[in-house]
Amino acid sequence: MTLGACDSATRPSRNDVVEVVQTTRDLSQRLTHLAGLRFGGPLPTGVAVIHVDDAVRYQPVTGVGGAITDTSAWLLHNELPPRTRAAVMANLFGAGGIHLGYMRVPMGASDFTKGKRPYSYDDLPPGQSDPSLSRFSVAHDDAYIVPTLRQMLAINPHVQILASPWSPPGWMKANDALGNPAERGLLLRSAYGPLARYFVKFIDAYAARGVPIAAISPQNEPGQQAFYPSLDLPEPEQATFISHDLGPALRAAGLRPKI
Repeated sequence: MTLGACDSATRPSRNDVVEVVQTTRDLSQRLTHLAGLRFGGPLPTGVAVIHVDDAVRYQPVTGVGGAITDTSAWLLHNELPPRTRAAVMANLFGAGGIHLGYMRVPMGASDFTKGKRPYSYDDLPPGQSDPSLSRFSVAHDDAYIVPTLRQMLAINPHVQILASPWSPPGWMKANDALGNPAERGLLLRSAYGPLARYFVKFIDAYAARGVPIAAISPQNEPGQQAFYPSLDLPEPEQATFISHDLGPALRAAGLRPKI
């Protein structure tokens, strides 16, 4: 992978220098600075030319990052010796590394879960429900997910976190399960209110653990048909859920994450 950056804020000219940083597949080069390149020669003919005008601004880029899933957090926290883990985290989030600034965190299990056992924060046996969320707990995350996120924030306190559920608890869905095979995992209308409070409890629980949530999305890949955690939540239902339940619940709790 090679990344380049032009040092000029104007149209490229023959004097513009492009910085080249390369990481090879075999990792023999890791963020290695190579010799700079320069633009040169006349504009080509017979091919498409893209003119970039950086004086025209559209939506800003909040940050660049990735996702910390159950398995990636477990690998970082449990499988790496402390010195190696510190070096990896510094390379990921430190100013001397690639300095990632935006990370997504699943609310509960995703399709990458240690032990291959999916979970939510309010799991119950089939046929039972908990609309008051009295059984809600993020204790599962305390072992290695929260410590990994805390270490990330200790290195770069400006990292913003986006939280997304792959599935709400099974009892909130028509199929009473975390998966969505054959699109049978619809969100029950009676669960809109409990799911909104589920978001509030998650944000509050993570904040109490020193991990602030900057943004949320109602659902990861809505409509994905899978046996791993997934949910069928079409756009009209999302709009209703956000406007009638999620937004009001967040405001009532004094929370203002981006949605």
